[in-house]
Amino acid sequence: MKLTLQTPTANLNQSIVFYEKLGFEIRTLGSRIVALDAQSCIEINPERTARVCIQLHQSNWNKTLLELKSHTPIIKTKEGYLITDPNGIWIKLIVETWNEKITSSNYKSLLGNYAGVCIETLEVSKSYEFWNLLGFSSESKDFSKGWIEMKSEAGDSISLIQAQQCPHLFFNPSMTYFNGSRNLEIIESIKKQNIEITEEVTEFNSKGEVDNIILRDSGGLGFFVFNDE
Repeated sequence: MKLTLQTPTANLNQSIVFYEKLGFEIRTLGSRIVALDAQSCIEINPERTARVCIQLHQSNWNKTLLELKSHTPIIKTKEGYLITDPNGIWIKLIVETWNEKITSSNYKSLLGNYAGVCIETLEVSKSYEFWNLLGFSSESKDFSKGWIEMKSEAGDSISLIQAQQCPHLFFNPSMTYFNGSRNLEIIESIKKQNIEITEEVTEFNSKGEVDNIILRDSGGLGFFVFNDE
């Protein structure tokens, strides 16, 4: 199973320019337009019914669908199925075997070290149970710290964060990048591209220094570019 993201757009050229400025490779895969780097894949979807969502790709979903019936509505789509997690996040279950060869890229985006997808939730334990049905798990089930990271067998990461814990804007879901002390340098590189910064975050240090930023594309997909040290 492979995890990708989808972001909608009302202006395809504008979205392409945004991702090109961030250092992503733009590629056409059949009918899809995607932004790629060595770590992630984001589909830019101009269809008017498209929304920000997490996409999971595998050849067969029959067993999983039986387990999901009591947890979410299931809508049949041309690609597979559309469901929602306990937080209202749309998830596409796409019936296809993911081909890593056609999506591999040597590009390195300006955003730095991709750590996975973050989801804010009212109830971490309930969200954990749902995402576990989709093939994500964690060695620990300790919810006391207010967050937990889950991984798929392929290594894709989803972090569940307890609501009212993050002192900054939170677009659900968001892509997270952890860059340690390099983050100041990365922030400057992003600013040089004249990319609008949605929020400059100073809450995590005593100096009032902007050492974390949040970006958002025109479709609503968020990016946390953080110093995790």
